[in-house]
Amino acid sequence: MAINQSTGASRARYPRGAGWLPTAPKVLPAFDLMFDEIGASPARLARHLGCDRTTIYRWLDGEPFERRAYGLAMFYETRWGRSFVATDVENDARVYGAAMRFQREVIAQQRAQLAKLGVLGDFGSANDPGEGVTTAINMSQTRTLEVFSELAHEIQLRRQA
Repeated sequence: MAINQSTGASRARYPRGAGWLPTAPKVLPAFDLMFDEIGASPARLARHLGCDRTTIYRWLDGEPFERRAYGLAMFYETRWGRSFVATDVENDARVYGAAMRFQREVIAQQRAQLAKLGVLGDFGSANDPGEGVTTAINMSQTRTLEVFSELAHEIQLRRQA
């Protein structure tokens, strides 16, 4: 944590390497390859990157980038950069999709447990089970006994495990 000198309050800082930077490519393709891939004129590319046209010509002659940001901007304009981003997006979608499916399973399990508890009886609690949960008052005695036997069977299975 860094201390703000003016107020003395502490503020959280991102740890080194946090954020999107670790996903940026470590090594960039050669400038001339990226330039050919983009297919823009030196003047148009200079306007897009916000640099001088002579800088583009220096990079074409093999001079290294002044700032890595120029190289990254060029990289993400190529098909390799777009593929790089698309791969990250797809991986994130798969991770979040799996998390969503897991949460749906947890919610279904909790709803089933809530339904079983609602079947046991209506005791006039302030926090009754939710809407649509059937209570023992609405059920026949036969169904109530079935639920009790299912619960007893689950308890026995848990004790054996």
